[in-house]
Amino acid sequence: MERRACRTTQIIFRVEDNDGVSSSIESSVIGLGLGLGQESLTSQNKSGFINFGENAVILGIRVVTTPMSMKWISSLYFITLNGFTIDGERVNFIGYGAYGKNEDNMLIDSGAHFTYLPSDNYENFENTVKKHISVEPLKHSVVPGYNLCYRSPNFSPPIITTNFDGGDVKRKSYNTFIYKNRVTCLAFFPWHESPIGIYDNTAQTNFLVEYD
Repeated sequence: MERRACRTTQIIFRVEDNDGVSSSIESSVIGLGLGLGQESLTSQNKSGFINFGENAVILGIRVVTTPMSMKWISSLYFITLNGFTIDGERVNFIGYGAYGKNEDNMLIDSGAHFTYLPSDNYENFENTVKKHISVEPLKHSVVPGYNLCYRSPNFSPPIITTNFDGGDVKRKSYNTFIYKNRVTCLAFFPWHESPIGIYDNTAQTNFLVEYD
C-alpha cells in the first residue's frame, strides 16, 4: 500500500504532565507525549499513519465488523456490545440504546482514555475479573482513582474477549489494564446513572481500526 503525505492545518497539540486518572479540563485532539516514559512518542521514536478513502479499507480473514449508529446524537457514533468473555466465562452487557433496546449501547470514543460501563454492568464485570485472578487486589487507598489494582510482579491477567454484535475481539492485557509504578490497575470505570457505556482508545490500542 502506497503512503502519501497529507498537509493539513488547524490541528491542536497539547503538552501535559498528567499524573492522575484523568483531568476535568482535558480537551486536546492529540497528545505528543514529550516525557521520558513509555507513553512518549518522541522517546519511542516510532511513527504511525492514518489512511483515508480507498486506502482505509481493511480486508482479511481475521477482520471483525460491527455496525455503527448515530441514533442518539448526530455527532457521536454508537456500537452494540453484547458482553465480555473472561477466561471462558461470559459476562453479558445490558445497556439501553436510543429506543430502549439492548443495542447501540456503547459510545465509541477514540479520545476517551478508559472504558466506562453502567454501574450494574461494571460491578458484574469487575467481580468476574477478580474471580479469575489468583492474588488479592490492593486496597483502594493505595492507588487513588482506580477501583481494582494489583502488585504487578504477582499479577497474571485473565484472557478477556470483547463480544460485539458481529464478532469477537480478543484483547491484550494492555487493552484492559494500566501498568504504572509497579502496580497494575483495571482500565474500566463505572458510569453512574448512565444506560450506555464508552468504548475507549485503550481498548483499541494496537488494533487496526476502520471507521466507515
